Amino acid sequence: MSGSSSSTGSATAGTRDPSQTPFASDSVFNLPLGSGAQWQANAQLSGATVFVNTTASGYNENIYYGTASDPLVTVTNTAAAGGTPGTFEVHIPAGAVPASGGDQTLTVDDTASDTWFSFGGFNWTGPTTATVSQASSEPDNGSGITQDGCDFDEGVGTLRQSDLNAGSIDHMLRIEIPTSMAESYSSTSTTTLAPYAWPQTEEDGFAINGDGGTPYSGTIPYGVTVGIPAGTPEPADVAANPGANMLWQALQDHGAMVRDTTSGSGNTIVLQADQNVNPNDPLIQCMDQFGSDIMAATEILTNQGPNSVNGGGTPIVPLDPPVSDASATSATAPTPAAKPTSSTTSSDTAAITSDTLPSGQSTGSSSGMTFVASPGTGGTSAGTTNTTNGTSCSVGTDTSSGTDTSSNASLGTATSTNDFTPPTPSGSSASWHHYDGSGQGHGAWWTSHQDQTPAIAAHQS
Repeated sequence: MSGSSSSTGSATAGTRDPSQTPFASDSVFNLPLGSGAQWQANAQLSGATVFVNTTASGYNENIYYGTASDPLVTVTNTAAAGGTPGTFEVHIPAGAVPASGGDQTLTVDDTASDTWFSFGGFNWTGPTTATVSQASSEPDNGSGITQDGCDFDEGVGTLRQSDLNAGSIDHMLRIEIPTSMAESYSSTSTTTLAPYAWPQTEEDGFAINGDGGTPYSGTIPYGVTVGIPAGTPEPADVAANPGANMLWQALQDHGAMVRDTTSGSGNTIVLQADQNVNPNDPLIQCMDQFGSDIMAATEILTNQGPNSVNGGGTPIVPLDPPVSDASATSATAPTPAAKPTSSTTSSDTAAITSDTLPSGQSTGSSSGMTFVASPGTGGTSAGTTNTTNGTSCSVGTDTSSGTDTSSNASLGTATSTNDFTPPTPSGSSASWHHYDGSGQGHGAWWTSHQDQTPAIAAHQS
């Protein structure tokens, strides 16, 4: 894991089904809370109750998995509820329907492309066509935050029937809070969030003017992670109840993230369950029953961020096993890139060659920076010979020295973390992972096309 978080905690043996719990084991959604976590009490949070949304309310999350034999559906995103308009090609099983509530959410893990698609406002318009009002797509073995900071992923963090079957929730939970509990960090912008609301980048429509509902009026910044600090004694009645204990352990080990709001007042934390969870399951009912006891110990994580993912330090419990379709070099949570300070050194080379590059990837270096290229589909392969060092390298634009697209150009040294445009091979999309002159892998992604799902790249743990 990049940044100051350490992923040295041993991983659980075996593999994990990404259609049940998506993304890499060190994704913010799966990495346990860390020993460096810093907490702040909040009266509204500690005074809250708990309610689990199931099919009984219709505001649950319908989640499916698709295979290559399922219909290939063209999903058109109008982006009416946010994000970028576009289309997606998704294998969706016949009979799949969105949740019955007004949000009409539907999530699909497409095993044919190893992609986690999540939609809101889903409506079928034909046997193989649909429209949505918001959408996201992420490699199901990646970080889970490469598109819009995960703002529009409705499915991640859902309480799954598989969690109940296993008797434990080994991932971060998705929660909603009423607008009367939510706080907008800025009085003028819905895209200026609390610094510890990472990785989310945008509040929902209710934030400032209500957008047809009630504006935020509470004290819990939208997007923050909450949890129970390590070492907090578990009340005896909670520990004795399987459902209540399951929720306590989930909040103490992995926490929960404020991902949405509900219009109106009240002081209730809302969890989302999938369509297979029975609302009459005693485990669910006891989460509701003992919710106030559990929330009384819950606080806000104030050092969530790219350099201290889930609080940083050492994970307090073992990591989840890797997903079953994981590559040895799956992308991890991005962190800000440091300014290059020196020319490429042997330690840069070691940082790259210590990882096994997937088929089709190549390494290349320029003055002060080293890159790993991962060519997109349907184009020329990444890389032409760089006469400076004789390795395969692509060329592109360094805005500090102008544009150069000649086949053997020197890329130059970017003078800040933001002035480098990634090299783009002609006719191809490429993703890049940045290393500075010290050999440290920073995990920062640049993508040559907005709609290109970043491919995996070598990563220094």
